[in-house]
Amino acid sequence: MDTTTTLLEGLNQSDDYAWSRFDEFYRPLLRNFALRANIPPADAEDIAQEVMLEFRRLFRDTYDRERGRLRRWVMGIARYKVLEQRKRVARRKEINGQTIDFPGPDDWRRIEDEEWQQAVAAAALNLLRNKRKCRLAASKIDAFEQFALLQQPAADVAVNLEMSVDDVFRSKYLCLRYLKSCRNALDRFFDG
Repeated sequence: MDTTTTLLEGLNQSDDYAWSRFDEFYRPLLRNFALRANIPPADAEDIAQEVMLEFRRLFRDTYDRERGRLRRWVMGIARYKVLEQRKRVARRKEINGQTIDFPGPDDWRRIEDEEWQQAVAAAALNLLRNKRKCRLAASKIDAFEQFALLQQPAADVAVNLEMSVDDVFRSKYLCLRYLKSCRNALDRFFDG
């Protein structure tokens, strides 16, 4: 896996691969953050796009790694965009006579942290499922998915994959260990 420094250098040099990795990780996080702030889905997509564009516009000249984490800076832009949208929506809702409930100031950090953890977990699971890049055998990943994620009985998984029940449990252990390692690496990589 690349390092945060490699990612930041790639972003600074407008490297398409670095921007693609950044976008692939952050865009769903930004969309989900906006959705959790009770922004309608179409507007949440727009906010994610606006944050990505604003980040790209400001990154080279404004971001200073010494002043804080990349995640906090990106999510600060997201909070600002959500608040702007919230003001627009509030004006529209007043006209229609409806009210909408938005998170309070204390909820922002909690929502951000929860969405961050979910984004990191999803990215780690994608790394596990990428059987070409994951160092674990495909049968172990299949056993983990069927047993741990789909919650099929271990005995059924063992029969289905022609392995012992002990191998099913061992697969779960190995995959969970791999996921933890991936989560730690992804957290460091994308948080900067």
